Amino acid sequence: MRQAVATAIDKEFFARSTGGIVDPSIVDHYLIFGALIGAITWNLVTWWYGIPSSSSHALIGGMVGATLGLTGNWSYLQFN
Repeated sequence: MRQAVATAIDKEFFARSTGGIVDPSIVDHYLIFGALIGAITWNLVTWWYGIPSSSSHALIGGMVGATLGLTGNWSYLQFN
């Protein structure tokens, strides 16, 4: 199972598809999993309450949150 998820979500693709917000050197399967869980949770909460939301924005928010949770440091985020 872990290998299937790892091959389906390449960390280079994940880092590039999100606009390079996160330093690619720290992206691992834990960060990707945390970002996906955060985005899925947010999408389910907004769906339940009927609040319109964007899945791509939820993924970016999940990625930023997972990065801060993993490193505890804002310097790994690249806002240009």
